[in-house]
Amino acid sequence: MENHSLTYRKSVLDNGLRVITVEMPHLHSVEISLYVKAGTRFETEANNGISHFLEHMLFRGTKNMPNSYQLHKRFESLGGDINAVTGVEDTCYWLSLHPRYFARGVALFSELFLSPRFADMDTEKQIILEEILNETNERGEDIDIDNLSSKMLWPDSSLGFPTLGTRENVLRFTEQEVRSFFETHYTASNMVLCIAGKIEHEQALSLASRYFSALPRGQEIQITPQKSCQQAARVLFKKNSGSQANVQVCFRAVSYNSPDYYAILLLQRIMDYGNSSRLQWNIRERQGLVYDISASVSSFHDTGTFDIDFSVAPGKISRVVQEVLRQIKNLTTELVSQEEFSRARRRCILEFDFSLDNVAKMADRFGWNELYRQGESLEAERKKIEQVTREQIFRLCREHFVNSGLNIVVVGQYPKEEEVRVNALAREFSP
Repeated sequence: MENHSLTYRKSVLDNGLRVITVEMPHLHSVEISLYVKAGTRFETEANNGISHFLEHMLFRGTKNMPNSYQLHKRFESLGGDINAVTGVEDTCYWLSLHPRYFARGVALFSELFLSPRFADMDTEKQIILEEILNETNERGEDIDIDNLSSKMLWPDSSLGFPTLGTRENVLRFTEQEVRSFFETHYTASNMVLCIAGKIEHEQALSLASRYFSALPRGQEIQITPQKSCQQAARVLFKKNSGSQANVQVCFRAVSYNSPDYYAILLLQRIMDYGNSSRLQWNIRERQGLVYDISASVSSFHDTGTFDIDFSVAPGKISRVVQEVLRQIKNLTTELVSQEEFSRARRRCILEFDFSLDNVAKMADRFGWNELYRQGESLEAERKKIEQVTREQIFRLCREHFVNSGLNIVVVGQYPKEEEVRVNALAREFSP
């Protein structure tokens, strides 16, 4: 598929590994990314955290790079960085490097998945335990607002698990357990390799075939759909030290497979995309209630959320929550103006052009999409954005901004009267 100076192609190796190439000859870098169906969604309460733990362990050395020091030294000599992140439905590994070392980079990158040593597990456990401390208070309670929100949204589902898992699980993990999870999920059927940047398709495909064909095909992991049983607004307050309270106002929304997915992306930009957007102008710029406020969309295979996050002085929590809910309610009572809608859509479309200069965004767009949504051209996505209407956004808001989809989490110091007021606002919210 051609797009200006970008060419996107897909091939499938004999073992089932999907290989995506995005030729961007005008750039001077290469991004090699591997997307794996491994995340909290595929965990149980007993092994929660194993996806993230395994991600860490793959950087502990390979057959030819026996420890993490040797491994990182070899990768860093290629002119870039190697890193990874674990999410709800996938784990992504990526290597940024200079095009001069492209072939060597593919060879080294493949070693992570073909010959991991799983060495120094006790050391890595200590590192992850320190990471878990970042999400807990002095009493050992989870105070990460995303963790608390997810648990409230999906209390009986792995969607509500924390990515890092629990301290008890991390301490208990054995090499056998980690290897078993690796052998189930890290197979060609559950992976997508995407290579973007200053590369040529034929060379990239040849290197992928040479170094990744040894991956076992495996059995494709299936996703079990989740259902919501929420019937009324939920509110959670959690004490934590600090001069401000962190607040998340969250509504259940749509998955990335929904016909309304592009409509909710436009809605996010109407609410928060520059200081003229609704949240920034009405709550920060006009009233001066907050310094930091944002809206975001989190979408999964069968569900999703629309989140508004802000930090505020403890005595103003309920006032800002009230203003946020007022902005939300406005969207359910009248269409956004044509000017506001056109401005948000234009900026969203321009983002597609901006992304043509970013190898990481191209790798995510085509590589991650192939894992769950099936990759499509930028032209096809742009067309879907152009087809969104104001009426579609209005219907979307009417359907999802309802009392039975509202969740509010507050983490920090707060007067009792603020807790009472926020609970009342949640109970009384109605479109």
